[in-house]
Amino acid sequence: MLLCEVTINAVLNRVSNEYIGSLTHPWHRRILQFGPITYGIYRSYGGFMKFDTGSISFTPELFENDWPPPLSCPLTVKYTSTTEEAAETILTANLHIEEITREQVVYGLYRTAYADVLPDATAFTAASQIDTLALVFGACCTILGIDLDITLARNPSPAVEYTTSGEQLIVDFLDGIAAGYTHMAYIDIAGTTLYLIDMLDKDNGSRTLTEYEYLGVENVSNPVRYYWDPPIGIAKAGDFSAVSSYTYGTEESVTAYHDTQANIETALADIITVANRARAELPIPFAGDVPDPAEKITFPDTSNVADLSTYIRTRTLTYDFDNEEVIIDGDGVISK
Repeated sequence: MLLCEVTINAVLNRVSNEYIGSLTHPWHRRILQFGPITYGIYRSYGGFMKFDTGSISFTPELFENDWPPPLSCPLTVKYTSTTEEAAETILTANLHIEEITREQVVYGLYRTAYADVLPDATAFTAASQIDTLALVFGACCTILGIDLDITLARNPSPAVEYTTSGEQLIVDFLDGIAAGYTHMAYIDIAGTTLYLIDMLDKDNGSRTLTEYEYLGVENVSNPVRYYWDPPIGIAKAGDFSAVSSYTYGTEESVTAYHDTQANIETALADIITVANRARAELPIPFAGDVPDPAEKITFPDTSNVADLSTYIRTRTLTYDFDNEEVIIDGDGVISK
């Protein structure tokens, strides 16, 4: 059950895409359409997890005491398959108005951004004593005012020797350097802790799904999809490179966050390893207990010409409220 809290002129409104009267509070049907929300990394080999949000349309009745509708208001999106108290918060966002018609009021969703800026010529070097990936993230988290969890980061942490050029948002810098060292990073929904996770081999928990759990349920609209991105044939950073066995593959250019050839080429080889893995897109019913980022998902598939057994690590989650499913996307291993 989709539960949305919309605060309009200091009044909390509990709304959904259906009327729900069986919970602690009634949740009125005021949502006409809620576009999918995607939360994930945007490079196959790493980076900072970000929300890609669309729009939400409400019935005009939601605003009958606040007409015309406000330009903006806060939104909290939750989901539960049991009780209101057990609802899992998926997203907090700001709504900004897009359109009013007689049939609907449409708002765009916007996440609150971290506006902290990294100054020009910030040195992450041996001389500055901030010369590993973990130390770089630690220094940036101090500026952001949040904690850092490196339990699942690479150990020992990759060496860094890099000085920034020009001002940039801290989260954009962290996105680039995490990807450069094949890590993914995300901030928890409470906004208090940043998690840094090695994409080479770290599992943020694990679970095994039975075939019924993802294929045999009526409200799963599409079966599992297996796919491969175009292979990277060569990864380059300045004058240095690493090559794969796919000589016909594409070229990937990245930033070098070190000045030593061996360190740079190791990072480039890791990028090739992660980017060239098999991938799968797995829809599951929206029934609570959504996988965590980097969680290992193992699942069988006996619906092909021969059986498959696959695992992926969660890199992207797409919440499809209209179809009541969550689509898990990640890299892993496809085997018999």
